[in-house]
Amino acid sequence: MSTTLSASKRSIEAATFSHDMFVKLINDFPADKSVFQTSATDNHLLWHIGHLATTYAWFASALDGEPVGATDHENALFGMGSKPLPDAKAYPSLIDVRTRFDATWNRFASAAAALTDADAGMPPKVESGGFLKDRLDAVDKAAWHDGWHAGQVSGLRKALGLKGAF
Repeated sequence: MSTTLSASKRSIEAATFSHDMFVKLINDFPADKSVFQTSATDNHLLWHIGHLATTYAWFASALDGEPVGATDHENALFGMGSKPLPDAKAYPSLIDVRTRFDATWNRFASAAAALTDADAGMPPKVESGGFLKDRLDAVDKAAWHDGWHAGQVSGLRKALGLKGAF
């Protein structure tokens, strides 16, 4: 028997799927290669993880209305428009960045799970400059964003000769 999911639940499933795929790509990535770049303009693993952490917090804020909670330093390192630095010492440790990544995903996932169909079409609770058309769009864009970065991390894995993650 097939159950029809609401648009909100379907979007949450897509975001969770994309996130889980990204996590599979990073779980066995060698820590000593966390700032490996195929070129100076490519993003490295540490930047990807930190960037997703800051954006999960922003997407969660669009849903729950709570402050984003990213510091100015985190935004400078990982926020929109930031550029990856080739020196790992310029960043918090990979463990600390991963801890923040997991925490902000959990916040986003909780906010998404609490989204009702009645609220899905409401405006986001943050100013998005037109990036988000409504709250459900925050969930959809989070899924897209994870996929975008998963593709880049896949390229890093391939350049390093790592085995497939799937």
